[in-house]
Amino acid sequence: MFYRSKDSVAAFFVCLLSALTSVAQPKPPAPDEVIMEKVREMDIKYTVSESGLIRFTFGVEQNRTQLVIVTGKVNNYLSSDYMTVLTRVARIDKGQFENKVAFDLLKKNWNYTAWFWQIREDETDGKVNVYLGSSVPVNTPAVKFYLILSTMAKEADTIEKLLTSTDEF
Repeated sequence: MFYRSKDSVAAFFVCLLSALTSVAQPKPPAPDEVIMEKVREMDIKYTVSESGLIRFTFGVEQNRTQLVIVTGKVNNYLSSDYMTVLTRVARIDKGQFENKVAFDLLKKNWNYTAWFWQIREDETDGKVNVYLGSSVPVNTPAVKFYLILSTMAKEADTIEKLLTSTDEF
C-alpha cells in the first residue's frame, strides 16, 4: 500500500517545478569550441563570463592591469573565421566626451593596421565606453595570439592613462 502525505505531495510538486524552471531557463551562450581550444593552447589564466565572454587580465606595468576580452563567437567574413578581441580604454561621462577626444583617437588610429576603435554609450548611466579592438583569424598560432592580446593590453593602458589617469578597467 502506498501512503501519500501532504508533505510528500508538496515535495513532489516543488521538485517538478524546480525541474521545469531549470529546463525553461535558456543556457547562456558558451564560447565556440575552436576559440576555447586556442585559449587553452595559450596556457594562461582566463575566466568565462555568464554571457560567454573570455576575459584575460594582463599586468602592463607596476601595479596596473588591463582586461582583454575575446567575444567567444566565431565571425565569418569572406570565407575566413575571425575572433573579436576588445579591451576597454576609457569610461567617460558623455558630457565630458568631447569632439577633441574622438578626434585624438581617430588621429592615433592612423598608425594602426590591425586595430580599430569602438565607442558604446551606456544608456543607464550616461557614460561612453571606448574600446580598442581587433579581428584575429581563428587559425592564428597560440603564441602569436598571446602576443596580440598582450600588445593590445599595453596599448590600451597607454591610451587609458592619457585619457583618464586611472586604472579602473
